[in-house]
Amino acid sequence: FRKSGEIVILVLAYVVQIAIALPINIFMFISIYVCVMEVLSVIENLDQAGLPVPSWITRRLKKAMDTMVTGGEEEEHMEHQEHKEDTEE
Repeated sequence: FRKSGEIVILVLAYVVQIAIALPINIFMFISIYVCVMEVLSVIENLDQAGLPVPSWITRRLKKAMDTMVTGGEEEEHMEHQEHKEDTEE
């Protein structure tokens, strides 16, 4: 039911965007959000299956998701943490 729910949300976002004629692209935002969530899900499943997943991929995708959700409020702090972690590896 999760996939069909995502499709319903995308259709509703498109209808709302056209009906209200908003200057921002709600449909595009929600589409990107769903895509990032799906990619994170695939990576988590690969990790659970025991396949090696580079940690930088997971961190970058989670950072993208956090940026979309928080609007980039914690972006500067996350960049500092990411740089610190990259230099440690």
